[in-house]
Amino acid sequence: MANHPAEMSQAVALVKQARESAECIVFEFQWARALAQSGDGDAAMGVLEGALARAARDDWENRMRARSLLAALYAKAGRHEEAAAQYRVVLENSYRTELLDEARAFLE
Repeated sequence: MANHPAEMSQAVALVKQARESAECIVFEFQWARALAQSGDGDAAMGVLEGALARAARDDWENRMRARSLLAALYAKAGRHEEAAAQYRVVLENSYRTELLDEARAFLE
């Protein structure tokens, strides 16, 4: 782990470069989850919104994980209509039990 400010700055730059060149939504999902866990929900929502706009259409599992996290972040931010819209997409397209349960619980 980088302990020196210059090393940290370089590490952040490399992570951003990797994020921007990622062909798969997995990297952006993990980045957004880390941002959310650190308390930066707004940044996490921005990452997920951008990732979903660029994500490959055939990566359904990871798109649904990203939508579920985005929905949870929207709900936490009081953006309930947007959260419901994301959860409805998850409900219609996911096969993962934990994502379906989360969506159903919110939409009830």
